[in-house]
Amino acid sequence: MKDSDNYLQEIVNVLSAYVLEDYSMRLKPGDENDALNILANKVNALGERLSKEQAARKALEQSHSSTMELYKGLFENNAMAIVIMRLSDRVVLDVNHAGVRLFGFESKEHLIGKTGEELGVMTNPEIRDKAVADVQNDRQTTNKEVPVKTRSGEVRWITGSSNVVLVNGQRCMLTLMMDTTEKKKAEEEIRKRSNDLEQKIKQLKESEEKFLKAFHASSSGNTITRISDGSYVDVNDSFVKISGYSREELIGHTSSDLGMVVSMPRREKAMNELRELGYIRDHEISIKSKAGVQVDLLYSSETILVNGEKFSLNQIYDITERKQTELQLQFLNKELEAFSYSVSHDLRAPLRILNGYSEMLEEDYQDALDENGRTLIQTIRRNALRMNSLIDNLLEFSRMGRRELIKKKISMNEIMREARADVDHSAHNAKITIADMPVVKADQALLYQVVHNLMSNSVKYSSKKEHPVIEIGCEEKDSDYVFWFKDNGAGFDQNYAQKLFGVFQRLHTQEEFQGIGVGLAIVQRIILRHGGKVWAEGIYGEGATFYFSLPK
Repeated sequence: MKDSDNYLQEIVNVLSAYVLEDYSMRLKPGDENDALNILANKVNALGERLSKEQAARKALEQSHSSTMELYKGLFENNAMAIVIMRLSDRVVLDVNHAGVRLFGFESKEHLIGKTGEELGVMTNPEIRDKAVADVQNDRQTTNKEVPVKTRSGEVRWITGSSNVVLVNGQRCMLTLMMDTTEKKKAEEEIRKRSNDLEQKIKQLKESEEKFLKAFHASSSGNTITRISDGSYVDVNDSFVKISGYSREELIGHTSSDLGMVVSMPRREKAMNELRELGYIRDHEISIKSKAGVQVDLLYSSETILVNGEKFSLNQIYDITERKQTELQLQFLNKELEAFSYSVSHDLRAPLRILNGYSEMLEEDYQDALDENGRTLIQTIRRNALRMNSLIDNLLEFSRMGRRELIKKKISMNEIMREARADVDHSAHNAKITIADMPVVKADQALLYQVVHNLMSNSVKYSSKKEHPVIEIGCEEKDSDYVFWFKDNGAGFDQNYAQKLFGVFQRLHTQEEFQGIGVGLAIVQRIILRHGGKVWAEGIYGEGATFYFSLPK
């Protein structure tokens, strides 16, 4: 019992003696002042003691209140989520504002008094139970990364640390949690990018190996030169063979150092074009090999960037033999021109004489000739005219191979209209349908001849049908335009389709359809010179379709 309680008991005893007339404690007459003094002293002592105890208790309460306010501020306003859970039943006793936000609730009242299962925030209760077991065994858990669910069902990752605390005598688990979802996503992204980078590095190494194999195994001469000074950085065996120099002699030196340059202005022009455009396509140059022999080359270059420095990747072909062949072709073309002139002049003269004398014979001796004689003369004249036509077509075919192409953008719609107008001058009853056509880059005069020949053929070979129909169209296919001329005429045996494009090759007799057999050969020669193809499909007696393609 405290001292103040003893004083209070003594005062009670003194007062009771008077009130209850307890004679064992009754004062003698004349002692009243002593008793009152004793009582006053005890009351004063008790008052002083009570005042001190109240002051100490008030100071303790004020300190406790400040501590509680500090705790409340630290708890409620902490940036980390804090949850206090009773260990005995896993019930949430308290949670701060950050914890409420973390789990997606509106206020702490939605969480207090409930378990994680009841709140639906547990993705794996076993993880929680393991943490509880560790805490109950006085093992603090730190930086455990676990997934939790928010009220909306979203899964978020938290990193938490837990410890045991006593709340009103009950063992509880205090857990501090931090939302690390974005951090985990960032780590996952870094991991993914790291894996991607490793994969790209692996692919780059594989590509480098493949490039080096292709570079060195190629039949073309391949080189890599430094653009800043033109020195060789790498060369393959094919270029070593072309130049006559060894790999060691080439690397680190320029073509000028080795005396390989034949025309310095042409080389400088090519280098300027490479610096300006970043590439060169099919450029012709000549070099001098180590043996002093001039070698004609066709090369293409592409600028590449390696560690911030520009290099030129060059692909080179030895076209010396081709150039010699071209010279021979030029000589042969001149001879062919001379032959063509000879054919035109020397062969036409006898034909003109033959045709003239047969005409004179028919006119002057008409009365002396019987029907059979007149038929023979007409046959002579008809074949002379046919021979003249053959010579004309042969010369035309010859000129097709020598004429220079003048390519420009032309409307196929316009070409079709002009060709149809010319074909319509001849008597025919064919129904011709022409689809919309694109604009192409070609020689206008030559392409007109292609269209005119194919359209005329379609009209001619469908002329014996009661209702001839001709369809002309076009479609885009990969990098080409494909044109077709389809008719329902005589057709042909598909097994002989390739003979159609040979000179003087015909699949029908003169009696069936007149012709020389040069028109389709001219079509093929013109289209081949434009970089296209010609082919045909047919069924005997049912019709044919002729195709030709032109690069876009």
